[in-house]
Amino acid sequence: MLNSLIKQNPFLAVAYLVKLSNYPIITTYLDALILCEVNINSIDVALKVIKSMKTPNNFTAKYTSSILDKVLEMDEANKDRLKLARVVIGFIKNVKKNKVGESE
Repeated sequence: MLNSLIKQNPFLAVAYLVKLSNYPIITTYLDALILCEVNINSIDVALKVIKSMKTPNNFTAKYTSSILDKVLEMDEANKDRLKLARVVIGFIKNVKKNKVGESE
């Protein structure tokens, strides 16, 4: 469900996740975000969620590790691999620059 929402309407996905941030079920949705297909929309949604709310349980580190692994596992012949690698680097720089992410 979340993967489809991210593909169809990433802005709504961000709003939905931020709205759920006050409820315990948010961890389930954040875990689903970690498992989502890696694409520009999903990385953008994750970054906006991280910037918009305090994320629990080392979400930023888990998400970053997951997207790095998924990009590295892509076939080298995949033309999107290099583009996604650049987006992942931008994601990491943005998170580091803004020092956003985890709640204590």
